[in-house]
Amino acid sequence: MSISLTQNPGLNSGNLKSQIKSPRGYIVESVLLIIIGSLFWWFMVVPKQASVSDEAAKFNALSSQEEKISAASDTLQKLIADLDTNRQQIVQMDQALPLSDTVPRLHLLIDGIVQSSGVTVGSLNISGSNANDVIAGNKALLSNPFGSTRSLKTYFVAMSVNGSFDQIMALLQKLENSGRIMDITSLGLTASGSGVLTLQINLSVYSLSS
Repeated sequence: MSISLTQNPGLNSGNLKSQIKSPRGYIVESVLLIIIGSLFWWFMVVPKQASVSDEAAKFNALSSQEEKISAASDTLQKLIADLDTNRQQIVQMDQALPLSDTVPRLHLLIDGIVQSSGVTVGSLNISGSNANDVIAGNKALLSNPFGSTRSLKTYFVAMSVNGSFDQIMALLQKLENSGRIMDITSLGLTASGSGVLTLQINLSVYSLSS
């Protein structure tokens, strides 16, 4: 009996060398994979993370602004409701301390009180720190009448009137009961032989003009 051994062509030395990788080959491939993964992470993932972080920050800022706007809107609605409820008091307040005031307007007010009392005016002089302000030429104030800083302003009125005792008393009562806040700072009363009284009176009148 004869036994013959044939060489397996798939197990020759050349094929073995091609199929078996050296440890150095695995290391090189691993390093390349790590480098590729790192580059992918750096150029693809990191920018996306930064973009997502920016968008998240913007979203949080917008959410905060929305909350503030919502709170401001609620406050505004409450103020509007208060204005509607207290409209009569607001009208009275504006009459007592008007936000816009001029010397002619004050002249008309006092002249109306004087005429309704029946006395005649001998002299009338109005002065004050803002008595000569030109409101009509102040475009900024006209465009935003409630946005400017306001403070209490005072007009000084010096007036002389002639009339009977009842007319003089009626004038004093009308000044005292006027919707406009007026303080009588001084007064003097003299009489003539014909029974006509002359009243010298000084007033302080206030406003909340700019």
